[in-house]
Amino acid sequence: MKKYLSVSVVAVLCSLVSCKDEYTICTLSKDVKFIAGFYQSQNTPAPAPQLSVSILNTNAFIYTNQGNVAEMGFGLNSTLDSNRYVITIAGNLPKDTVTIRYSSQTSNLSLECGSITTNTINSISSTHHTIDSIKITNATCNNTPIQNARIFY
Repeated sequence: MKKYLSVSVVAVLCSLVSCKDEYTICTLSKDVKFIAGFYQSQNTPAPAPQLSVSILNTNAFIYTNQGNVAEMGFGLNSTLDSNRYVITIAGNLPKDTVTIRYSSQTSNLSLECGSITTNTINSISSTHHTIDSIKITNATCNNTPIQNARIFY
């Protein structure tokens, strides 16, 4: 009986140890975002005092009255080739509409990690109520957290 008990204990311990995940197969990020920073001049960041961002003609808010936002980031809809957003930099300033035109493509990360949908920014335009201009700084939106645009106000 002791022989069977010791064999059972060893089998249970081996199964517990063998189920432990000691390796992370995929450490690559699958988070793809369009990232834009707020600026007053070419190299002077100026966080948005009270940022609100929504998709035009919807109640879908991405940011709602968030204070002191240095940069915003959100995913782009890969089934579309453009999208329009309503941006309010501060509650007392007029709203602007920003249009982002882009193309989407699938990129393989690796066999273990699978693939992601990346975007290439073709153009960005806006109304000029509060926003002075928008400059594309990196046209590729992928899983690297790099600013794609600078919004000057």
